[in-house]
Amino acid sequence: MASCKLRKCRKKAVYLTDYCWEHLPRNEKEAYPSRLLENVKQRKVITRENFKEVEIKDTIFPEYSAFRNCIFHSSFIFQSTFRRVDFRGSKFTGSCLKDCHFEFSDFRGLDTDLSLVDARESNFEGALLQNTNLSKSDLRDAIFINSDMIGAYLEGASLYASRIFETRIKKESFCNFKTIAPKKIKVGDEYCILPEPPPRGPCKEEGPLDEEGPRPLLARDVYNMLMNNFRSIGYYKDERWARSKEREMERKRLFRLGFKGDRYADAIALERWGKDDEGKLFEPRIKAVRGWLYRLFLSFWGYGESPIKFFYFSLLTIGVFSFLFFFLGFKYSGGATPIIIDGNLAEFIQDPLKSLENFGISFYMSLVTFTTLGYGDTHPIGITKAVAALEALIGLFVYSSFVATFLKRLSED
Repeated sequence: MASCKLRKCRKKAVYLTDYCWEHLPRNEKEAYPSRLLENVKQRKVITRENFKEVEIKDTIFPEYSAFRNCIFHSSFIFQSTFRRVDFRGSKFTGSCLKDCHFEFSDFRGLDTDLSLVDARESNFEGALLQNTNLSKSDLRDAIFINSDMIGAYLEGASLYASRIFETRIKKESFCNFKTIAPKKIKVGDEYCILPEPPPRGPCKEEGPLDEEGPRPLLARDVYNMLMNNFRSIGYYKDERWARSKEREMERKRLFRLGFKGDRYADAIALERWGKDDEGKLFEPRIKAVRGWLYRLFLSFWGYGESPIKFFYFSLLTIGVFSFLFFFLGFKYSGGATPIIIDGNLAEFIQDPLKSLENFGISFYMSLVTFTTLGYGDTHPIGITKAVAALEALIGLFVYSSFVATFLKRLSED
């Protein structure tokens, strides 16, 4: 790659010219796309060339051509077609690739860089994107159907309204494969960070003025899309992760809508985007608060995705009711003569061994009550009848929920 012909300029000259794009004459800029197209038709394979800051619009390049290890930094490629084109090793950092067609194109490789690109409304159907860096890219409304994104880096990427289906992808892509807990992995749509406006070209924001802040509504839809995609390819562990994150985002959305009146958490407001409706809320805040309380309750159970949480809650419930039975009293007839177990703190301090034995009987009483076994050797008396009835109801709910969740997990695994 030769340097720009202008002496004071240190930039590299654009392919097929003697100048960098900034100093290229206007008439040559306008003729550049057609000139490049003719060259590609003849050569087919272009390697290690400079296309930095070039502007290409409404151009259809021939299939099975190649731009290998080329530099496309800050380029503006708009409404162009690159079907079955080989881009392995090329760098597109900071480029605009809006509304382009990359069906079945090849972007494979750790050295292929698509970070910080604006690829909204572009079509990557059947594209090979293994190990490609797509970090912090704007992929809204993009299409990824039957694509391969195994090993792709997607940390901070925006995916709202994109279509990902039957595409190989892992949840670890959204944290660039850092060793963090699955709960901390998140998509780039969870929080809005306003980018700097592009200095030129067709890539620009459309719609109302945005504000920085949490976007659980957008993230909820993205996780729902990922959940369906993981199910379509049989990645059930990742599907459970996406389902839990989707419900978490819905809970956060309802909190922001109900308690803070956040318009960006209102689904109907997001769909309308009318200037006359700026600041209005269409979803009732009271209904949002009720929905938030319900989902807060479900969050303690892992949204039905974690059988172990039901098991831990069962142990906790049995332990708490053991203390209640021990201090409130119940009848035990497992020995030669029936006795009343009615412990107190003073007796526990004076004779801890006997109290420990009685507490063991209380734990047994709580266990058979929770599981509704009812062997008949323990009987609640007085107020403990209400306590026993309450524990039995809790036991029925937890036991049935545990079995349903466990069988669901077993069938998926």
